[in-house]
Formats: sequence, C-alpha cells, structure tokens
Amino acid sequence: MLAEALKPLESASVLPEPGYESAQTDVVGLLRRISQTRESRPQFVIVLTDLADTRHKTLPQIPAPEAEVHVLVLLVPAQPKDALLTIGKPLSGPEQFELRRRQLQQSTPWATAVPYFARNLAGLFRRESKALLAR
Repeated sequence: MLAEALKPLESASVLPEPGYESAQTDVVGLLRRISQTRESRPQFVIVLTDLADTRHKTLPQIPAPEAEVHVLVLLVPAQPKDALLTIGKPLSGPEQFELRRRQLQQSTPWATAVPYFARNLAGLFRRESKALLAR
C-alpha cells in the first residue's frame, strides 16, 4: 500500500525551474516539529531540501520522535551561490550530498537522507524502519 501511494513521486519532477528562488525556509524548525509528533498511528514524512536556507551554521541535535515517525530527507544540490553562502565553497552535487548527509546523520540520526532522484521510496522507508528497530 505504501509503495502504491509513493509510486507517483518516483516520476515527479522535483527540481525547481532554473533561477527560481523560494522564500527562506527553516528546515531545522520543520525537523523539530516532526520530532514532536504525537500521533498514535505510524507517520511517514518526506522532506525535500538543499539545507541551504537554514539560519544555523551547524545543525543542532534534534531529539528523536517518541511516536513512530519515519522520515526520508531527499537532498537536492544547492544553487552555486547558495552553496558558497552556506558551505563556503562551490561543492559539486555529489560533494554537497555527502556533506549534507553527514550533517543530518549527526543532527537527526532518526531521519534517512537520500539523493533527490532516489527510487523505491517505500523500500527506503522499510530499510529505515529496520534500522530503527536495530537500535
């Protein structure tokens, strides 16, 4: 059922048009709100971000949710100017992914970071669930 629900996302175009800039978002605030989820049923959350719009130089520790919450963070490469502002150097897409994945792992080890073009999202949620159970 989860695989069926997520299937349309696998062919969706998720990157914005060239030159598009959104208003600043606070991904740290979003992750904090997710960590405070108190739902009695399992929750599945997908966050699409480049982590370039946060006000935090270093991502803070965010406590794991007490409820059953499964979070996939789809990482998109930041625009070159945003990467320069937030990272300090013009890293390639793969370099940005590795840096951001490590940052998220330290800040929110209960979330799973994958590249924005990842497929089989339901399978990634299953792997993430097994990792939580193994802790």
